[in-house]
Amino acid sequence: MANEIVQFYPQGSAAGYTLYSLARNLTGQVWHPTGQAFETWGGGVSRTADDYDGAMTNKRGGLYLGNFDSNIPDGIYYVAVCRRVGTAPDDTIDAVVGGGRRRWVGGKLYEDDTLWLNNSVDLTTATHTYTVTDGSGNRIADVLVEAKISGGSVVVQSARTDANGNAVFYLPAGIYDFIATKAGFSFPANPDRETVSA
Repeated sequence: MANEIVQFYPQGSAAGYTLYSLARNLTGQVWHPTGQAFETWGGGVSRTADDYDGAMTNKRGGLYLGNFDSNIPDGIYYVAVCRRVGTAPDDTIDAVVGGGRRRWVGGKLYEDDTLWLNNSVDLTTATHTYTVTDGSGNRIADVLVEAKISGGSVVVQSARTDANGNAVFYLPAGIYDFIATKAGFSFPANPDRETVSA
């Protein structure tokens, strides 16, 4: 399995930031990939974030993907996605930019008991244009549009419509709920479910 951890961080793409992930169990222990076990932070031998990090790759447009270690047993865990400040992960200065409580079962990572992403992701994300119109078919500019995995609760990407009412997303293939928001407007299909094809 691969690419179970997904983080949308558009400002990271523009600035060239590197993200990484950390996995903790419910008692607060952190996963040590080399030792293949959970342990108290530092492991008694002064280990740091550089010893616990899981690499994440910026695929395009700020969509970062990473692997959840398949050797971690089924259960509920906390996943933290961190922005690396220096040349290596450093828990004293790096900021947490995403993540949350996740359920790991049978090689799949779930969030809020719904599938966060399929057990594998086509690494080529699709460019998907979502157009916002009012009840008369007029295109509307400056609308905040949020995309969620169909049936999920977490926003995986957001974008604003341009002058032509178009919001552009970079998403792996799948089914998404798009939610449009603008003060003073009511949209007929909200959320609007669409299929994104790679």
